[in-house]
Amino acid sequence: MAIIECEDITVRHPHAPTPAVSGLSTFVEQGEWLNIVGPNGCGKSTLLHAFAQVLSLESGRLKMGEGDVEKHFAFGLKAAKQRRFFARTVALMPQNPTIPAGLSVFDYVLLGRHPHSYAPGRADDEIVKRCLADLKLEHFSDRGLDELSGGERQRVSLARALAQEPRIVLLDEPTSALDIGHAQETLELIDAIRHRLGLTVIAAMHDLTLTAQYGDRVLMMNGGRKVFEGTAAEVLTAQRISEIYDATVIVEVIDGRPVVIPQRSH
Repeated sequence: MAIIECEDITVRHPHAPTPAVSGLSTFVEQGEWLNIVGPNGCGKSTLLHAFAQVLSLESGRLKMGEGDVEKHFAFGLKAAKQRRFFARTVALMPQNPTIPAGLSVFDYVLLGRHPHSYAPGRADDEIVKRCLADLKLEHFSDRGLDELSGGERQRVSLARALAQEPRIVLLDEPTSALDIGHAQETLELIDAIRHRLGLTVIAAMHDLTLTAQYGDRVLMMNGGRKVFEGTAAEVLTAQRISEIYDATVIVEVIDGRPVVIPQRSH
């Protein structure tokens, strides 16, 4: 059963002359991992922000979880209730998370419990501890956020998203600040948590080889539109990558999954 249904949506940033996403349709099944790829500025992050209701739809229909997402949330108390309910379904890990000064890692992750608890208690503390343990961050619990590296902050931001106990997790470039070892470890952890909790994962990805190694399907975008969608082997061909990225690559298939190798021009 599809947990996300996206029909012909168009998304425009405030005051922008042209849409950032145009006429895009796709779906994601419950428990599936969909990776979104494409060149810089193609609309990957905008699509995630529309899924998270950070940006409103200009047109089209979007279903997240159990019902349609309205074009605009209501105002006042009703809006607050709507957003709290929505945050129990969808959590976004942004590419550049806002890091409040003076907070410890534990207290920052505890903010993820806000959709469930106005005044967090012992049960919320236990959920935070579990999320930190899942991402191997227990020893950072008392550290200040300003003491962390960029990669560590990304993982803490992911822990905060998981503390919301969502059904859908949106990841915007989750490995952008990580070396290859930590990137692989983080994606392995995400995959293990996904299978254990039955989460649906949608990730905007930069590294095409990592994209092919993790996830079930790939959606390739260019110029705000969907251009290809399917398995990694179907989408990540040398010809398509050359057309979309203006890059010269060799694509080898190892254990059934593509490996993208840049080829130097002579």
